[in-house]
Amino acid sequence: MDSLDALRSVLPLTVPIPSPVTNTSLLTPKDISREEDLLRNPGSLQAWWTAIQTAKEQAIASQKTQTLGNPLLGPLANPTARMNLQRLTYLLESALVHFPRSYKLWKAYLSMRTYYVLGKATKQKRSGARKKYAAMSEMIEEDEFDAESWEGGLNGVVGWEEWKALVGVYERALMWLPTMPRIWLNYLTIFNHPLLPPAFSKTHVRRTYDRALRTLPPSLHNRIWPRYLIWAERTGGPTTVAVFRRYIAVDPSMTEHYTKLLIEMKRPLEGAKLLLGLARKAARGEYESPEGKSPYQLLGEWLDVVEAWAEDVGLDPDEIKPTEEQPEKKEEKAEPVSSTGSLIRLAGPMVPADSSGKPVETRPYDPDEDPTNTQKLDVERIIRKDGLEMYKDQAGRLWTGLATYWIKRGEFDRATETFETGMASVLTIRDFTQIFDAYAEFCETLISALMDELASPDDDEDTAETEAELDTRMRAFEKLMDRRPFLVNDVLLRRNPNDVQEWEKRVALWGADDEKVRSRDIHDSS
Repeated sequence: MDSLDALRSVLPLTVPIPSPVTNTSLLTPKDISREEDLLRNPGSLQAWWTAIQTAKEQAIASQKTQTLGNPLLGPLANPTARMNLQRLTYLLESALVHFPRSYKLWKAYLSMRTYYVLGKATKQKRSGARKKYAAMSEMIEEDEFDAESWEGGLNGVVGWEEWKALVGVYERALMWLPTMPRIWLNYLTIFNHPLLPPAFSKTHVRRTYDRALRTLPPSLHNRIWPRYLIWAERTGGPTTVAVFRRYIAVDPSMTEHYTKLLIEMKRPLEGAKLLLGLARKAARGEYESPEGKSPYQLLGEWLDVVEAWAEDVGLDPDEIKPTEEQPEKKEEKAEPVSSTGSLIRLAGPMVPADSSGKPVETRPYDPDEDPTNTQKLDVERIIRKDGLEMYKDQAGRLWTGLATYWIKRGEFDRATETFETGMASVLTIRDFTQIFDAYAEFCETLISALMDELASPDDDEDTAETEAELDTRMRAFEKLMDRRPFLVNDVLLRRNPNDVQEWEKRVALWGADDEKVRSRDIHDSS
């Protein structure tokens, strides 16, 4: 195995640009006539192209008979390949001196230089053509399928100078042809190579993508963004956040995917705020999920995040401000300014309007929907306002979700109060059963934990307190089990106060307790 110094001694090959003045082996006696012809006709692109194609065919033929050397050098492992690279570089660089804006020459030059550094590119075969106007998620899937892989390649440490020279060639090409999307795409492709030197792995790549978006017209941005988002997702960390924030500001269709990334990156507060914003927009008809999710499903995903990351997402109980009911103010209906309408506004605030003159509804800033705001959420207020008031048929899931949130925060008394409030307000047996089963499971888990704590006591004083709490919890659990038929009867009568059979059952349950049988609470809560 060759040493690192021995491998580095044969490189770099293209820095500085090879020339017969510095390297006499670049030209053979057979090349004299070609050089004389090019000197006589330096402005003939056809003459240059013929010479380049001939040299390329000779290079391919000579390399077929050569055996591979050290794999760290990739395509440059044998002397013949290294000499071919220098000869082709000299010839193409000479041609570009006369035709610096020739896309044909630059494409051939970049392709040749890329092969000798990255190795032979391979692609999976696609059945059918790509969709022209596809959603971003579909374009990302297509780009991932079409992603190139390479056989061999020059090691990024050993061949650092050659990698740097390749990047420099692409930069020169873009200086002359900045609006050619294919050059940008080929340039961005090299940053996906597994042997890419670390110096080019993050900052340079991000800035190159940004330059591509600034340089190319907006109609071509859909060819850049899929690769940019794929690279940002693989990179992770602040880069993922910065890139996805920029994209969803223009196209919110990737927001749901972005929230999953945020949860994986352990940034639940930002993900929860994005999901809450999507659920509210979907409920107002301003957002349509690419995956076909309903507003309630989006709110359910938000609730799942809240349950799993209660401490990170929700406000502490002592930080929650009591909500004060304010009387609704009737505001005058504002009309947009118009020279032909019935009203010409002479004073007062301006009203936003679209191109047709219709007023555009604007909503006040809400920190609960701003992912950049670090203020935590008042979970109970949100569940009551955006959940229980809108999705009354899903009250069971919402009440148990709120109670689970309080349990995860260690607020057992609030969880108990939430379960009780939920059972006293639901209108269906399904919702009641969901809440009751979760309530019973919570009581059993808490009792089991207290019994385990008593099994290994640490202090006599703590043991006495634990025993007292255990007795209280067990009595409450037994009372809950005994109350079940009464609670079911309450639910059915709230649903239909005119159900005579349920009233008869109520009389049988309560017996001589006339106050309970009358049950003013049932009528008041219905």
